[in-house]
Amino acid sequence: MKQLYALLMLIPTGLMAQSLVSTSPQNRTALLEDFTGVNCGYCPEGHVIAHDLADAHPGEVVVVGVHAGSFAVPSGSQPDFRTPEGTTINDHFGVNSYPAGIVDRYPFSGGIVQGRGAWEGMVNEALELPSPVNIGLESSYNSGAQQLDITVELFYTSDSPGGNDYIHVLVKEDHLTGWQTDYGNGNQPNYDHTEVMRAYATPVWGDEVTTTTAGSSVTRTYSLAVNAAWTLANLEVVAFVGEYQGQVYQAREVMADGGTTLVVGELTSTAGSAFQSGSPGSGLSLGNDLTNLLGADEDYEVSLASADAPGDWTGTFSVGGMSYNAPATINITDGSTEAITVDITPGNTVGIATYTLTVASTSNNNAPVLVQEYHVISGVTDLVVNNPQAETHEPIYEGALSAANQLGRAKTSRNTFLGFGEAGALTDVLNLYLNVSWTFPSITDDVVGVLEDFLDNGGNLFIAGQDIGWDQSGDANAYGTAITQAFYSDYMHATYIADGSTANSSVTFEAGDLVFGNVP
Repeated sequence: MKQLYALLMLIPTGLMAQSLVSTSPQNRTALLEDFTGVNCGYCPEGHVIAHDLADAHPGEVVVVGVHAGSFAVPSGSQPDFRTPEGTTINDHFGVNSYPAGIVDRYPFSGGIVQGRGAWEGMVNEALELPSPVNIGLESSYNSGAQQLDITVELFYTSDSPGGNDYIHVLVKEDHLTGWQTDYGNGNQPNYDHTEVMRAYATPVWGDEVTTTTAGSSVTRTYSLAVNAAWTLANLEVVAFVGEYQGQVYQAREVMADGGTTLVVGELTSTAGSAFQSGSPGSGLSLGNDLTNLLGADEDYEVSLASADAPGDWTGTFSVGGMSYNAPATINITDGSTEAITVDITPGNTVGIATYTLTVASTSNNNAPVLVQEYHVISGVTDLVVNNPQAETHEPIYEGALSAANQLGRAKTSRNTFLGFGEAGALTDVLNLYLNVSWTFPSITDDVVGVLEDFLDNGGNLFIAGQDIGWDQSGDANAYGTAITQAFYSDYMHATYIADGSTANSSVTFEAGDLVFGNVP
């Protein structure tokens, strides 16, 4: 053992430049605590929303499923996913309606605890906030002790506004099969439960950090026994840092067995925006800078791929004057920066495409892959925008536009639409079709900002869905804001009239109405 210790003392001299945490100022990430239960019929909708948010913001949204409250109480052979920590958190924040979400434990205008319809807005708002501290971690499995050994690193880029902070470390597990009440798809005896919180490695309210001024570095180690009922390959470790029982500044997650946030480099876009408007045959050249932060020369594998680009579109990247249409390995000396240019040329086919530039360290297979996405729209005149969870009704729009032989049609998500709109990339779009379906919030402040600009510049808008008016009615359970309500009245020229009771079953059509006047 003494010989092993002596060897380890020599190793760090070659690794001192390596770090689990970035020293550059960063924004907050979003820790979404999804309060759920196996007997909560609407909770599967919450699971999908949480999953979609994590997919939409890779590496920036960490989801933890907290099974707590009355709907998490099992009966018969139902699984019991409750934990003492989950119950403590649930009770502290007064969660009593499910599914409920808490994002970064932040006091949003709608409250700390909000329903699933508000999660997207909460996440988007959280990701815009600066963080005084960055967090990184690594985890390994000690088979002899049957425990996880976890290291957490902090680096403060500015003074923490709350004084002392607290590190929290927990373990969650995916792919637990068991009962789930499901109002949308029918009850499921073999539901695939993911993101299930299993245990905390720290006290539930964290491990105190007292050195929280700019430039401070903190390293802490933790261990957690692996329960025999857990599947190691499905475990992830989550670490987050924030105030005592309060705001979370940053969160990260890694695989429990060998996961790491090792900083292999920094990939930054110099293109101005990740959302671009293109035209057939005209190339877009989008600049990026890759900096080696490993403390030694390194080979990086660089690739560019798109899963949805039309067949006549092309995408390549170039480094040092060499152009590549397949993955390539490039060497970058320690601390230096290499320019990578992404070249995208739309063809004649109308469409929206996402191109993903990835950079991986060839010497550190478990380290995070650096990613930069670019979204390109070309030739689209008629655009269907799907609210989250409204995608099932998208074929109705597609079918109608196809029947009308509208060749300039395309579809996209609300998040991507917002990106194009805020980047001024919707100049060729003439008609928007907002597929709200029965989702909430039906319209958000961000969407209104893009829609008003679109309409003010001559665009046409069609909105369809259920309870859009009610959502702007001011009802205590609705999601409408002053901004969306003003849009509903001033731009849509609409007024909400309550349905009344079920006794009101008649419909009277106005004889002079251009649409309904001749309905028999």
